[in-house]
Amino acid sequence: MIYVFRFATFFMIGSAGGWVVELFFRHFVMLSKGKNRWVNPGFLAGPCLPIYGFGLSILYFMSYFGDMLPIDNPILKAVVIVLAEAVIMTLVELIAGEIFIIRMNIRLWDYTRQWGNYKGIICPLFSLIWALVGAAYYFLFHSWLPDVVDYLISQNYILFIFGVFYGIFFVDYAYSMQMVKKVKKFAQDNGIVVFYDDLKEDITDSREKKKEKTEFTFVFRGNMQEHLKHYYDKLKLSAENVAGKVQEHTEAIKVQVQENAEALKIQMQENADALKEKVQENTDFMKDKMHETSDTIKEKIGRGGNSDE
Repeated sequence: MIYVFRFATFFMIGSAGGWVVELFFRHFVMLSKGKNRWVNPGFLAGPCLPIYGFGLSILYFMSYFGDMLPIDNPILKAVVIVLAEAVIMTLVELIAGEIFIIRMNIRLWDYTRQWGNYKGIICPLFSLIWALVGAAYYFLFHSWLPDVVDYLISQNYILFIFGVFYGIFFVDYAYSMQMVKKVKKFAQDNGIVVFYDDLKEDITDSREKKKEKTEFTFVFRGNMQEHLKHYYDKLKLSAENVAGKVQEHTEAIKVQVQENAEALKIQMQENADALKEKVQENTDFMKDKMHETSDTIKEKIGRGGNSDE
């Protein structure tokens, strides 16, 4: 039973802590785009990111049981534990990403611009980041955080905290899944994959243009079909613009290739004419030389005949 309470506590700390980290990270991303905006991360409405909760729980249990490995060298043991944590966390990302993309037509994060990525869900860079996070947990937190968690579990008020957190969490999860189902149906009907963060940003941009009150917690409040249609129209327009630019670029390349082909053809013709002229000059020169040689030989033969007489 102690492991269940430990998991519940680590999940709660990781989910809330990860949400705070993502909140500030996305705010700085918005600032880089010239927008001073706070973005509620994740697909839940409240301050909770389950993937970080699972992540911290996995780091704890792998470090806890990893310490029991029959490896005498402490450095080698630490390396094995950290690498195993990176692999498991990458698998968690892969499974979660595949579930949302394949089953729900929703993309929660996107690594398509990263080198070596797989479907934009996982990539070597973030696997390395998970390894660094695992190393940070193992060397900086694992020696004391489990003791803090055990202390919290031993307190009577922890049940109240669990009740509040998980009560809000499951209500939030049920509400958010209703929103996800609407997004899923729209995405499947239109044959697209919805970028969840882009959808929320588009809704916020639209509200700001209309000078309406923006929502931080319940971003999808209002006419969901209208939000989705606006997002789809913007996505379609963007795709058409990209297609137009590709077409323009293709036409420009075709014109350039045609011009280069014509220039090459003219150059080849000039080279052929110059070569033909050079060959003709050489031929005439050789003919003249042959005539001169022939006349010389004849002259010498004529002189030889006169000497015999």
